[in-house]
Amino acid sequence: MVAEKRSSYEEIRQRTIEENKKKLDELNLSLLTKSLRETASPKPYPVKQVKKRKIDVGSESFERRRSGRLSDKPAPNYRGVMVTHTLEDMLLCSKSYNTTTTRRRIHSSSSSKRGR
Repeated sequence: MVAEKRSSYEEIRQRTIEENKKKLDELNLSLLTKSLRETASPKPYPVKQVKKRKIDVGSESFERRRSGRLSDKPAPNYRGVMVTHTLEDMLLCSKSYNTTTTRRRIHSSSSSKRGR
C-alpha cells in the first residue's frame, strides 16, 4: 500500500514537471534569456579620479593651537622628552585595574544570606 502511494505520487509529480516544461517552452523564455545575455553587456562605470593631497612640511614648522583656551600659550615641544615607561609597564598597569577589582569583589552565596 505504501509502495502504491509512492508510485502514484511520483507519477503525479512527473506529470506536473512535464506540464511546467511545456508551459515554459510555449513562453520561449529560453530564447528571451539568450537574447538578453547577448545584448546586455556589463557597462563599466567611470571611476572618479581622486587627487592625493600634498602635505607642505616647509610652510608650518610648528603645530597649530586650535583651542581658544590654549591659543596664547606656546606649542609643546616633545623632541627632548625621554620616555621612561616601557610597553610592558603600560600593559601591566592596564591589566592591574581589572585584577584588583575582581579580587576585591564580595560574592554572595545562599549560605551567607541564611546566617543573617
